[in-house]
Amino acid sequence: MAASIKKIFLILLFISPNIFSQPLSKEEMLKFYPYNIGNWWRYWWIFYDPINNYAEGGVDKYSIVGDTVINLKPVYVITLQSKGPIKKFYERIDSTTGNVFRQNQWTNYYSEKCIDNIYANIGDTIKIEDELLGQSDKLLVKAIYDSTVSNLSTKIREVIYLASGNVSKFALGLGRLSFGERYELDSAMINGNAYDITTNIEEPSDIPTEFILYQNYPNPFNPETTISYKLHVSGYTTLKVYDVLGREVATLVNDYQIPGKYSVRFNLETRSGESLPSGICFYRLTVGKFSTTRKMILLK
Repeated sequence: MAASIKKIFLILLFISPNIFSQPLSKEEMLKFYPYNIGNWWRYWWIFYDPINNYAEGGVDKYSIVGDTVINLKPVYVITLQSKGPIKKFYERIDSTTGNVFRQNQWTNYYSEKCIDNIYANIGDTIKIEDELLGQSDKLLVKAIYDSTVSNLSTKIREVIYLASGNVSKFALGLGRLSFGERYELDSAMINGNAYDITTNIEEPSDIPTEFILYQNYPNPFNPETTISYKLHVSGYTTLKVYDVLGREVATLVNDYQIPGKYSVRFNLETRSGESLPSGICFYRLTVGKFSTTRKMILLK
């Protein structure tokens, strides 16, 4: 059975949500990291431990206080004021590749790590090593779309840290807006302009707001049918087919997916070995804590 499942011929169609505006030039993409001496960002954060019923909060302030040269490369000097001593680190962007690099003074002064790539396209993944966030991870570029932040018309760039599932948002001309659900920008000074982040980010209206598994079409079917669904959250997603006895027949999707609309074609003629019997069968969609099942009918 396992060998036959591996031979199933499935065509996965990804219908990308229309959540991006006109493509940005490389020069514009650089503005997601508005490096300039004198710029600063202040974030509020909350840490909550539900097991021990413990909560803690605070404020972090990042300030670009100067520039220097390390290993023949110009870098910006950035300080982090939080609880405890002030920390200093260095960041730069390679304008040729789009890689964003960071060096932390409190770890290895001469070891720079890639923390982002601002030229990456929607759907691309980026391998990172972010010591400031305490993780080696991969970033998935989720979306770039028009929005308004604190009455400022701008563009939002969303990335997902795949190891943790945290979403980070950047605003063109403002920099990082958030990391996860409990680390958000409160105020900033960018190129002499002060910003109080007092309004919510306007999300694109065509991102799905609910989890939907549609009835397959055609139904009844023979030999091919299409299963469509919508995801309103990001996560590892599975779509599986079961026979009437609940035995798994095929895995149609087994991948990390972002919010959007998807369709999968399931064609029985490409299957070999044990066949799916005529009659009722089931298909089940699962992403994170969400799961739903529908039935379909195979006529032979």
